[in-house]
Order: sequence, then structure tokens, then C-alpha cells
Amino acid sequence: MTTTHDRATTGPGRLPLALSVVAGLTDVTTFVLLHGVFSAHITGNLVVLAADVGTGRSVNLASVLAIPCFVAVAALVTAVITRSARPAASWTVPLLTAQAVLLAGAAAVGIGFRVSTHPGTALAAITGLLAVAAMAVQNALLHVAVPGSPTTAVMTGNVVEATVAGVRVLLGRAGSRSSGRGPDPADRAAWRRTWPLLTGFLAGCLVGAAVCGAVDDLGSLAPFAAALVVVLVPALRNRTAVRAPADRTS
Repeated sequence: MTTTHDRATTGPGRLPLALSVVAGLTDVTTFVLLHGVFSAHITGNLVVLAADVGTGRSVNLASVLAIPCFVAVAALVTAVITRSARPAASWTVPLLTAQAVLLAGAAAVGIGFRVSTHPGTALAAITGLLAVAAMAVQNALLHVAVPGSPTTAVMTGNVVEATVAGVRVLLGRAGSRSSGRGPDPADRAAWRRTWPLLTGFLAGCLVGAAVCGAVDDLGSLAPFAAALVVVLVPALRNRTAVRAPADRTS
């Protein structure tokens, strides 16, 4: 006899997995087209900013404003959901829609003004900040409306968790030959929860980089298209692997 909850711990869920692809697409698109602006891996902008200042290069306005923008949008989303009388989970579709709209805005400005040719301008900064705002909405959504979800944007924690869990699973298998005990189920669950997100994020980065390399500013349509698919395909919004009911099934 297994429970829905037992099955739920074996993976990250469709929604976080789909959003990790969106995050990878968005991050690499702004990085390539805006010459070094991170929209998902938001703290990477601190490194870029410090490098620009330290080497005397011109500072990208989007890099300066990215973290304050991210914090402000995430705080706003959190406040709205927290103060709302609606269940937090009911905000999933509206926030996914907001993410898609923000990415559509980033694509419209980026394509309309060919910001990749002028990455230091105010219009380029607007493009980057719209993408940053979209990623802030995504992260706030997962933290507030989908409790227990792993992060889909900043992958360092997922890399560490997957590495630790993977090593423990391998050592557990090796040790089971002498002790008769297998790997800790918690380590198995951690591995199964994190490696798909890493794969999704990497896939998004690779596809986004290839598209931007092929069509320049038109590449900013890729994150929007992926975000729109998440909104329009209900199956991708399945959250049971993140937070499942406790009912039993045979």
C-alpha cells in the first residue's frame, strides 16, 4: 500500500520542472542580449557589477537595478498573497500569467528597439528589469503559493543538494552489501527532486543561447513562449509532487 504523499516525494512536480526551463531560457537570454545581465540568477549581477567597477568598465544600469527590482516585486507578490482572503494556491494561474505578460513586455521592448546593439541604454535596462520582475514573480509564486517547492532559478543550492544526495545514495548502495540496508529514502527523494530541475534549467540555457545566437533579439521570444505554454497547458501546473494530499490509494 502506498500513499499519494509517498509518490509525491519522488520528483519536483511538473510546475517547478517547467518553470526551471523558463528560468534557464530567461537567464541566458538577458545575459546574451544585454551583455551580462542575470535575470534569474539574480545575485550574479553583484559579481558583474563588482567586476565592472573594479576594471573600470562602464556599469550596466540593469545590473545595478536588478536586485532592488527583484526584491521589490517578490515583496509585492508576497504581500498581495498574504493579505488576500483567497487560498495561496489559487494565485498560481494569475501569477503564471503575470510572468508571461512581463516576459512578453521584455520581448516587445527588446525586439522593438534592438536593445542588444545598445545594452547600456535605458531601454535595455527596461528590457532586463521586466525579465527580472518575471523571475521574481516566479520565485515568489513557488515560495508562497506552492510551499515546499524547490527553487527553480538559483541553481547553486540544487547543485549542492543533488551532489550530497547522489553521493549518499551511491555510498548507501555500496554499504548495503555489508549492512543489508539500502540508501536513506530521504537522500533518494532529494536526488529525484533536484536533478530534473538542474536538467530543465540547463536545457533552457542551451536552447536560449542557441536561439539568441541564431536570431539575436528575436531570441527573447523563447522565454515568453515557454511561459505561455505553462499558462495554457493545465497538465504542466500539476503540483502533486510538491505538496500532495494524504489520501491513500491502493
